[in-house]
Amino acid sequence: MKTMKKVLFVLLVALMLFAGCEIIIDGDKSGGGGNSNGTTNGGSGGGNSNATTNEGNGVDNGSSNGANNGSNNGNNNNFTVITIAAIQGVTAPVTGATPVTAITENSQYSGTVTWSDWWGDSTSTFAANTEYTATITLTAKAGYTMQGVGYDFFTVAGATWVSNYADSGDITAAFPQTAATVINIADIQGVTTPVTGETPVNEIYDYENGQYSGFVTWSPNHYTFEASTIYTATITLTAKTGYTLQGIGNNFFTVTGATSVSNNANSGVITAIFPQTSATLSYDKIEYYWIDQHGSLATTSGGATVVGVGETLTITAQSEGYTAKQWYLNGISTDQNGDTYIFSSVVTGNHIVSWVVEKDSKVYNTNITIAVKNKLTVSFDINGGTGTTPDLKTVIVGSSITLPSGSGLTKAGYTFGGWNNNASGTGYNYNAGTSYTPSNSETLYAKWIKSITPGTTKGTAIELTLNSWEPGEMTDNVQELWYTINLTGRGDEIRWRTNNVTGGNYIYTLWRAKVYIYDENGAALYSNGIQSIDVDSKRYNYYFFFSAPGRIYIKVTPEELWNMPSWEDTNGTFDIGAFSR
Repeated sequence: MKTMKKVLFVLLVALMLFAGCEIIIDGDKSGGGGNSNGTTNGGSGGGNSNATTNEGNGVDNGSSNGANNGSNNGNNNNFTVITIAAIQGVTAPVTGATPVTAITENSQYSGTVTWSDWWGDSTSTFAANTEYTATITLTAKAGYTMQGVGYDFFTVAGATWVSNYADSGDITAAFPQTAATVINIADIQGVTTPVTGETPVNEIYDYENGQYSGFVTWSPNHYTFEASTIYTATITLTAKTGYTLQGIGNNFFTVTGATSVSNNANSGVITAIFPQTSATLSYDKIEYYWIDQHGSLATTSGGATVVGVGETLTITAQSEGYTAKQWYLNGISTDQNGDTYIFSSVVTGNHIVSWVVEKDSKVYNTNITIAVKNKLTVSFDINGGTGTTPDLKTVIVGSSITLPSGSGLTKAGYTFGGWNNNASGTGYNYNAGTSYTPSNSETLYAKWIKSITPGTTKGTAIELTLNSWEPGEMTDNVQELWYTINLTGRGDEIRWRTNNVTGGNYIYTLWRAKVYIYDENGAALYSNGIQSIDVDSKRYNYYFFFSAPGRIYIKVTPEELWNMPSWEDTNGTFDIGAFSR
């Protein structure tokens, strides 16, 4: 009998385990599993709980826990965790480009971007050879949440690494170092044609530019250039910060006066071969140098030492008691004498004008360096405006002009905003009347800025003051006005009223206004504010009150009624204001 009871007990336990029941040995009572599904208005959540107690209340506890779990799961469904990992609109920095300040927003979030370099300094233009870090701050849109976003969830194309904390929309993205700019100044200044008796230059320090510096060695290596000798200059350039020689082509560089100039691709070592120097000056015994004895070398027309290609320059030797015996250009006799020499050349670069004078049987020698540069032209286009187009300006490379003031230039609905190198006004802008140094011959266009009446666009909305009226008027030129205010109290309201008409010949001429109200996201809150007023100047107040604070935008337009007589007027005045209740 005892054996039979044991067998039945084992079978009972097996059946209960197969049914999913929890067995408590030596307990007073055992309770069955509790199943309960909980639902809420936010959604449905399945609650499933198995509980067993010594008192046998398993069903009740299971039902209660199931309902609670269902309620909680329902509440969590009110927001969707952001799932778009790839942040668009933030690209790898490019030398010379302007940093973006906002991402390309999507259906789940928008965001702002700030940039800093390795030192933590912000920038308005990406520099060369610099590593930049973007700090991106995302804002979840309505219905979405950052809660649930994983650690390092977000990605940014082109970044070397991207990081974010879990449940956070603050992202840090580091980018590779920006590239250096390839050197583009081909003409090497400061290395001139060897002149018999002159001292060779050994560096271009006085003529270096913003892209490179360099030093010079000569072959043969003489303390001063000797007569009837062919010299070769080896110029070694060093790129300055932000620039690189990688990318320049074969035989890219030029040297004025050289018969042959060569360089390998991606190299700053240049070989320049010059013509044979002239024979010794006819006055081979120079006893004194004018610069040591008298200081003033010569006078030039206008004091200039720089001329444009093909232009002339008059050089006058000091003449008190001196006789000019001979003039030389770049070491070659010009077969001219006298106190003046007319210089002109179509070859760009530095040219040395030297001359020999005699006084009291003593011979003096001196020289002056004249730079010949290309000439540029700057023309002007009034770009759809009216008035007199400014005259063409010619300028020597490296020199500046004063930009026209724009006086007398007009364009209906626009104001003159200076000059731009793009007709659309999207290029570089230069203020009128300022100094400008062109780098190429070009045309500058008048920049016209559209005149905007305050309040005629959402972007220029007039800020309302709480508890006061703001007057407005519809005219032939203004048929839409915008207003805005940040309401801070529950129950604040917007009121509006029309006043008298401004035109019309009949007693029943009407002035009607329509009011639209939007939240800061552009959602319409109200658009039925139509009202009318007759010429007796009756005033009607209309209002709309808000149940929650926030910034709103209000648009007012005239209302034209298709079923009214043709003499209906769309011009008139009105008042609008925000008031607390």
